[in-house]
Amino acid sequence: MNTLVADSTPDARIREILLLGRRLVRDLAVCARTSRLYEGENVTVRRAAAQAVETLDALRAAGGEPRLEIVGEHLRIGDTRLKPDAAGHHAFRYLARRLAAIGAGAVSFSPSLSAADLIGFAKLIDPPGPARETTLSELRDALATAGIQAITVEAARDLIPVTAPREEKGAVLARASGRYFRAIRVAREILGRREPVSRIFASSKRAVRELVDSVREEETSLLALARIKNYDEYTFNHSVNVAVYSIALGQMLGLDRRSLTELGLSALFHDLGKTAIPREVLNRPGRLDAEDWEMMKLHPVFGVEQLLSAGITSRGMMRSVLVAFRHHLRRDLSGYPEVRHHRDLDLFSGIVSVADTFDALTTRRVYRRSCLLPHEAVGRMLARGPDTYEPALVKMFLRTVGVFPVGSVVRFDSGEVGIVSRTNRTEGMLARPRVRLLADGRGLPLDGPEIDLAESDARGNPLRKLVATIDPADYFPSIDDYLRSLV
Repeated sequence: MNTLVADSTPDARIREILLLGRRLVRDLAVCARTSRLYEGENVTVRRAAAQAVETLDALRAAGGEPRLEIVGEHLRIGDTRLKPDAAGHHAFRYLARRLAAIGAGAVSFSPSLSAADLIGFAKLIDPPGPARETTLSELRDALATAGIQAITVEAARDLIPVTAPREEKGAVLARASGRYFRAIRVAREILGRREPVSRIFASSKRAVRELVDSVREEETSLLALARIKNYDEYTFNHSVNVAVYSIALGQMLGLDRRSLTELGLSALFHDLGKTAIPREVLNRPGRLDAEDWEMMKLHPVFGVEQLLSAGITSRGMMRSVLVAFRHHLRRDLSGYPEVRHHRDLDLFSGIVSVADTFDALTTRRVYRRSCLLPHEAVGRMLARGPDTYEPALVKMFLRTVGVFPVGSVVRFDSGEVGIVSRTNRTEGMLARPRVRLLADGRGLPLDGPEIDLAESDARGNPLRKLVATIDPADYFPSIDDYLRSLV
């Protein structure tokens, strides 16, 4: 059985940092939770604090930054997003929520840190009793009063929490929208005007870096924009959407910023070889005949030739070459182009293959007027079996976009219509997102409110039942109307 292997996976140092980061979160959570119940001399509290100090020392030795960043309900060490294992899920959520409630955006630990410092810090972020939440300024004052100088707490970054004011959400969406449509313009230069790669490589990399920054800042905005399906400019939208989905999945997997940029660039260039295919073949309605299909199957080879002709030999470009060649190969190498020697599929090609198929299946095409709903597309990909896609990647992709992705328009059994504003990644809750109502049961427009489908009645039944999805293109008169509905 093939596996995703080394040439595009994070190196050993990154894996060690990820492992140490998870251990640090677990130790800090145990320390905070236990110190809420016991005094500092409790053996469990002391052990957890001592282990956290040892972990921080090991993290520095591995080249990691001893700084824990809070982004929503996610945690990062430096540029590396930490992904909890099954046993650590609750520790991650607890620590992220406690720090976010205080208003902390990051916590840094200096080499002089002691176990006693950590115990004091733990008691401050989750004080015993029913006291009100500690504010960031109160926490900083308390650390200074206690003489704890080895811990620095930074204010939260400009994020877009569920309860953020609408003007704040609008500002974040506006940034993401500008970056998305700039990437579309770059894709049009590459695939429409068919500019040489050497001429547009720098602008392509800038566009991808902006997409990475938006995903890292607040990924739901870009994922909503990826729901835009421009029938007349499918090729350009598709390349950017595949980049967005790939970057979001890469972030879920814990890739750092440089790797996410290389992944996004590989995704943006994945169909570059189609510029060598006649437009009448690309846009032909109906099934291609045997001759045209054989030509279409050569576009990965054409893509490799065009990328190599740029004369750029960076690591990112070499990964783009691999993805351009392999994104249709399938995991068992039964796809195209035909290869003579067995090679395991690399991580980037596996990610882009999943993102490419998902966007294609959920988009109307010149030869296919109907398309699948997102959860139907993921179901079809899983049904194709492990020989086509890496099952773990498909399942992680479903967690990334949700059963009903942000920007999906949905109808309830009450007749109400809403737009998905945030997915729910809790195990067993993927089909219960947050939804902002757009119309009541009579079809009259509403300006909110936002409802959480995870909420249940006393018997555990959902308060609303989602019965159908609606193509945003069929519901909104224009893209501007769609974008306004997301704020």
